[in-house]
Amino acid sequence: MKMQRIQFIFTQITASAVAVALLCAANTTRAQDSKAAPAKKAPEVANALPTADKLELGLKGSWGGALEYRDYQSGNKFELPMTAQIDIGKDNATISRVSTFDDGPKTGLVYITTVSLFDKTASKVTNAVFRKGRAVDVSTDDAKVSAYKDASHWTIVYQQNGTDNEKAAEIRVTQTLNGNELVALKEVKPVGAADKDYLFRNQVRLIRK
Repeated sequence: MKMQRIQFIFTQITASAVAVALLCAANTTRAQDSKAAPAKKAPEVANALPTADKLELGLKGSWGGALEYRDYQSGNKFELPMTAQIDIGKDNATISRVSTFDDGPKTGLVYITTVSLFDKTASKVTNAVFRKGRAVDVSTDDAKVSAYKDASHWTIVYQQNGTDNEKAAEIRVTQTLNGNELVALKEVKPVGAADKDYLFRNQVRLIRK
């Protein structure tokens, strides 16, 4: 009887030891699995390009440079000194630009005032252009930021269907800011023509004062 009791106790101790060993082994496995499988990193979100309206707001100030244009009749290119004053409305959205150049002894100084406002998505901009002796010209351009490095180095492309030399045309203006230099290249082509058919119309080159 005493022998049976000792055997029973030994069996219980052995069973407990086995259970403890199995529990330790399970914990060790879980710890190893935890080390082997590091937590997954949250996917990185690519930085979105600034919208065209935000970049244009950074152009506020005084500029000076030249207007180069191609004459409709002769096709020759001419260059005139030019200044521009860009201001932002109190709504921090409306942009006004007053461009001034000397068009010769007959015409004298020419002042062109352009008031611009982007839509909510900043993918379109409506411009109203005022020039003495001419009807107000209102148009809407598609706007796209085609290149961006930082606030001082970027390119915006504006496109619209309009008229050039009293003919229907597709108009493209590529505006590039490179540090303190701002260049706006205007090109035109017949409606439906290939991009290779774009022709130089004028170019404004300005330096921030």
